[in-house]
Amino acid sequence: MLRNLNLLFIAGAAYKKTLVFAENCSTVSPEEILSQEILEEICQGEAINASNKPTFLRVGAQYNMVVPISCLSGYDNKCEPEVAIWDAFLKNNDNSKKLDDARGQQNARWIKWQSETKTKFSQLSVSSFFQQSNTNILFSNLEVLRLAFLKMQTIIEDKIGNCGEQNMMAAIKILEQAQKHNLKLTIQTVILRAEPNLGYVNDHMFLVINGGLSVVDIQDDSIKTWTYLRSLKKSSGFICDRWNQGLLTKASDDETYLYHTTTFWSSVKVDTFDFDFSKLKTLPVSLQKIFCEELEKMNLSKDSAETCDRVLKI
Repeated sequence: MLRNLNLLFIAGAAYKKTLVFAENCSTVSPEEILSQEILEEICQGEAINASNKPTFLRVGAQYNMVVPISCLSGYDNKCEPEVAIWDAFLKNNDNSKKLDDARGQQNARWIKWQSETKTKFSQLSVSSFFQQSNTNILFSNLEVLRLAFLKMQTIIEDKIGNCGEQNMMAAIKILEQAQKHNLKLTIQTVILRAEPNLGYVNDHMFLVINGGLSVVDIQDDSIKTWTYLRSLKKSSGFICDRWNQGLLTKASDDETYLYHTTTFWSSVKVDTFDFDFSKLKTLPVSLQKIFCEELEKMNLSKDSAETCDRVLKI
């Protein structure tokens, strides 16, 4: 829980919401305009109930704690009331149980899907090491997508989700729209963890779009984590965080201090939300068909449309 809030009532940078793909609007291409519209629609979409924060509350970080954004801009008439609202929300809502139940169902579906899909693959022969290697790579990609899809289903069916569910739903939707409109949008997932008992939030997950971040897995090293996150501040990417009151901003413009400036994150894991199924056509048709059937269930077969259109008709 938040402690010693009076320490937070100091001058700080007020948050401003901006998203500009190019400084000179006359140079913005139709693809950039469409990309901006898609990101705004998805990342700033309809609020979803969370178990750890009221939907209307935007948060930042200061003095090793996650706090309402109003507490970063000095003592005003919003900070104390918002802290009180957050405390009351955590004490009086039953969203934690609802989310735990939803995640239990999600995990059961995940285990069932893994078992059934691996059984399908095991019943088919793979004739060469090359094909086996490509199958393993493609299946790993498929697992990532399927887990994200299940998180999205949790939100759709149960109307609840924290940062992981909300931002993985955003990733799937961005990927779907990027395919639909042939846009080049690189999606990366960033998972942060802190030492326990540092405030309301001890871990967080969000998306970076077109940030070009290095893929890393830094554990229990706050100095290395802070140094790495500084590269996010300097990147040309965009932070997408549906959980944080639909935040979408250039990383270099963000002033919440939650994502890259604070020093209390001790671990960071960054992955590219990969959707490279270009090796699909190197596999036997029977294997191609399994992959295409799974991608079609998630409405994500467009990038492999030529291959999937052919094999699904067989």
